[in-house]
Amino acid sequence: MQKRIANADLVCCLPCDSGTALERENQLLIHQQTYSRARLLNALSIHPPKQALIFSSILIGMQLVDALFTYMGVSRYGIYMEGNPLLRLLMQEFGVIMVLGSVKLTAIFSILLILYSSICVRWAPHALFAISAVYGFAALLPWSYILFL
Repeated sequence: MQKRIANADLVCCLPCDSGTALERENQLLIHQQTYSRARLLNALSIHPPKQALIFSSILIGMQLVDALFTYMGVSRYGIYMEGNPLLRLLMQEFGVIMVLGSVKLTAIFSILLILYSSICVRWAPHALFAISAVYGFAALLPWSYILFL
């Protein structure tokens, strides 16, 4: 005869008549520990939504293209072509490559944080899409116009 014991999502089949109460408690404890390990492994295998992966990949690519365009524009026309006054000041103090590298690595790290948060935060993929759209119009479009037209 089998007895079904339900604990949260855990459903185990334990023999009712075999062993003492202590043995049954030990069996239940072993089943619960096994369930906890399985739950932990499932939690570790959770992935961000596909939308978030796509938009974060696009946004990281846009960051790299913007770094290249900014470097080309500043090299060709001077630091004063940079539209961001803070970046312009930092470029004068520390150099173009150092500032671009630091800023773009920080941006990519921030994108990866948003990507990671998209596992739990439902609006994160939409935020990545909005950031990509704004970034394309505010950063890439002006540099494309200046450099290639």
